[in-house]
Amino acid sequence: TVCVGSPVDFTSTSTTNPAGYSIETSEWDFGDGQTSSGATQSHTFNQTGTFTVTLNVATEGGYCTDEITQTITVSEGEEIQFDPVTSCTPYTWTEGNGETYSEPGVYEVVYETQTESGCPRTEYITITISDVEEINLDPVTECDSYTWNGQTITESGTYDHETTNEQGCPRI
Repeated sequence: TVCVGSPVDFTSTSTTNPAGYSIETSEWDFGDGQTSSGATQSHTFNQTGTFTVTLNVATEGGYCTDEITQTITVSEGEEIQFDPVTSCTPYTWTEGNGETYSEPGVYEVVYETQTESGCPRTEYITITISDVEEINLDPVTECDSYTWNGQTITESGTYDHETTNEQGCPRI
């Protein structure tokens, strides 16, 4: 099995026959419409599939000929775009690189590995780590009581009201 776009080296190990005639021609048919001549060849398959590579050899004057075939499976790499992730807490990308992202920010992550057949596999994900959002409102002065977010306040002080933002992260 080889990957699309990767060169494959072929070598004829044909030798002279018992009568002493030397190999005069080595003709390759790569099964993808391409052919070549010579004992050694490098060929790049540009499409996926299963190809039968054939080598035909002949001695001087065509006295002896022989043919051998080899099946080549050509696979392609993979590109996978994972759905974006937004988190308020550290996030570990277990499907990809296994790294944990904990600082607030946007991470455009690219992870390169190989497929089972050894071809390139590239994975992409956008990870957004949101921070706790703090909102400080202007002070309010009231004489007896003040109702804020459904709560009646009767004593002076600093009060927090926790909600969540559109990413589901705490907003204080």
